[in-house]
Amino acid sequence: MSIFGRQDDGRERLADELAGLKAEIKALRTERDKTAQLTRLGHDVETLKLEKAQLVEENLAADKQRFAGEMTFQRKHLQGEVDRIESILGKILDRLPTIEVELTGPAKTRKASRGELD
Repeated sequence: MSIFGRQDDGRERLADELAGLKAEIKALRTERDKTAQLTRLGHDVETLKLEKAQLVEENLAADKQRFAGEMTFQRKHLQGEVDRIESILGKILDRLPTIEVELTGPAKTRKASRGELD
């Protein structure tokens, strides 16, 4: 029997309790760190979603602007083509001779002769 028998049992019990408390503190700190990390990740995800939405809006605005510019260009180009074709048509019509015909009686048909069919 040891002189310090009872004290050793008390010290051992306290040491075990202290070890358990240290493990619990470590577990709580780990949980706190994970919670803080999840909070940061959640914040980062929200920030990325907002940035993505902003980029989508900027891209749509840029697309609308490019489309409007392209439509303006196409209209101008097509109007130029219409003007060019109208000019050519006007020149062709100016070169055609003017023929005046006066009919004095009813129109008659005639049969084609053999030479005209070949």
